[in-house]
Amino acid sequence: MTELPMRDFAVQAADSVTGILTAVLASPHGCGGATAAAVGVMVDGEEHVRFEFAGALPAELKDRYHVARLDSPLVGVDVITSGRRMIIPDTFDLPPRYDHAVRDMAGSVRACVAHPLHSGSGNVIGVLLLLWSSARTFSEAELDMFARIADVAQEVLNRLLLTAREHRIAADFQDHLLDLDHGSTDAVVAAVYQPADDAARVGGNWYSATKLTPGRIGVSVGDVDGHGLPAAIVMSRLRAAVTVSALTAADPAAVLEALDKYAATVAGARCATLAYAVVDSTGERDRISYSCAGHPPPLLVPPEEHPVFLSEGRRPPIASGADPVPGRTATEYLPPGSLVLLYTDGLIERAEESPSYGFDRLRAAAAECAWLPVGSVCAELLARMKPPGGYRDDVVVLALRPTHTCARSFAVALPATPDHIPVGRGALRDWLRLITVDPEREQDILLATGEAVTNAIEHGSRCESRLTVTIEAFHSHGTVSVTVSDSGCWTGDSSASQRSRRRGRGLTMISRLADQVDTIRTANGTRVTLRFDRAVAG
Repeated sequence: MTELPMRDFAVQAADSVTGILTAVLASPHGCGGATAAAVGVMVDGEEHVRFEFAGALPAELKDRYHVARLDSPLVGVDVITSGRRMIIPDTFDLPPRYDHAVRDMAGSVRACVAHPLHSGSGNVIGVLLLLWSSARTFSEAELDMFARIADVAQEVLNRLLLTAREHRIAADFQDHLLDLDHGSTDAVVAAVYQPADDAARVGGNWYSATKLTPGRIGVSVGDVDGHGLPAAIVMSRLRAAVTVSALTAADPAAVLEALDKYAATVAGARCATLAYAVVDSTGERDRISYSCAGHPPPLLVPPEEHPVFLSEGRRPPIASGADPVPGRTATEYLPPGSLVLLYTDGLIERAEESPSYGFDRLRAAAAECAWLPVGSVCAELLARMKPPGGYRDDVVVLALRPTHTCARSFAVALPATPDHIPVGRGALRDWLRLITVDPEREQDILLATGEAVTNAIEHGSRCESRLTVTIEAFHSHGTVSVTVSDSGCWTGDSSASQRSRRRGRGLTMISRLADQVDTIRTANGTRVTLRFDRAVAG
């Protein structure tokens, strides 16, 4: 088999944009020795292009150019707007319009071939860019080969976009129903919904977080029997009822009692299960009050201690017809730095084992995740608990950590407005001095974190005061890691244009000050984790 058909096959087999790029770069001969590649895709309903990269490009550049406006002076954007291929033997010969990007990428990109990618109806939907680190010329044979690669990539991208569009309709519906209230500054909260591997994207599992009175936040995780749209509709009604009851009843058992009465009138709600908890930070010690209706118990992960299941506060499932025991609310104190987990039974159940093994596995996995930010806790637990054949039931995981300052960790939630940036900086500085961080490293950490917080507020949350930006920091063996999280969607230019040079310099500064920078983007927000080695002596 010749090189090109082999390449065609590999690209055609791709199941993601990343897979396309990996296949394109897999053989030096198949793409003319390109050192990197990128695919840019038009975002439906937005005036932006989102880029994914592979190959020898610094993480800083990948992060900086991951989203661009349609008027950005970038080769990839211009190919999309014009619909014409661009062949660039030397980027230094490009017109002045591209000067900013050319200088920015001079150490990584000196030659480029960019092909527009079309939909079946002929509209431009994206661009494939092949990138070289040195200037070079291109033979006609090479250009023909690149065009063939682009044609195959175009076919695959159309298939992926169609599938993604179908999934997005369901996902948008589910995400709308499960929109997490990020208005509370009393705790950092993250949650994730994972449908069963063979199920529709929508289902009957839910999570919620509700800002109650100052210092109090209510969280719930529930499970309605069934899958698909009917279960999702019942779920949405019960979830809304929990939220309304939580705003009027202070006691978790009273919230479940009100829900029980309401659920008896809702077809399909019989024997739904639910865990509801209130985390209260108004006293000298944080505490959690909770009640569970036929639901797996919350898991408390205290710092420096073994995880403990909160097994009190039990009552039968919702609308089961059984008489609940009145007043079944239990309370537990939360040491500073504690992690609280709520989840559905799909996380722990496996057909071939006793439920007790599932609880043991969860306890062990949670202990391993104790010193991670809450967003990473949710992702790690899903990965660690996944059965070999995939999840057979829908899964929800909710992780909560009250805001705090202690010897090994720190957490704060800030309203996503610029005037709160100094507040976060001051709180972080106090913690760094508590753990005796080296003064020079302290400044590095404060500068880099401050830039990450500013980006999260301005670009991720767009300065919306109803949203929060969180800072979680951990200290272990002299290393300090800081994670800045937002709950928004980066739709603005990610410094791909001359208008965004300040943010471009900020990303460069972050990369130089931190020993490692990791960025994770999800539909629910962005997490940037900065690691600083040898920050604390001894």
